[in-house]
Amino acid sequence: MDRLVLLVEDYESARELYAKCLEQAGFRVALATNGVEAVDQAIKLQPAVIVMDIFMPRLDGLEATRLLKRNDETGSIPVIACTARPPADKHPDLFHAYLTKPFLPNVLIDAVRNALAHSLPDSGS
Repeated sequence: MDRLVLLVEDYESARELYAKCLEQAGFRVALATNGVEAVDQAIKLQPAVIVMDIFMPRLDGLEATRLLKRNDETGSIPVIACTARPPADKHPDLFHAYLTKPFLPNVLIDAVRNALAHSLPDSGS
């Protein structure tokens, strides 16, 4: 499996842990530390899935995801929200899944695989 995951997390230790777990599961990982970087990286790299922290400096994950969903180039990329403080409204129109921190590595990997399975077109070619 050689699918690119954009991992957006402002805490370095969490970012390193999640990236290592995803890489060990066979994913390629690009990193961003805030919502501004996330939008720029998503447009530039066109990842297969975005794992987005919600509470971050500069531009939070909710607003970054809104910008991505409005963009024709990134609007169809599934976004998995990750946060320690989930809001009452989990925005099913924006997020493919919602993970509440802390979570086990297999929960993240399963969520990414599920998002990929639901975003890939049927391959008949």
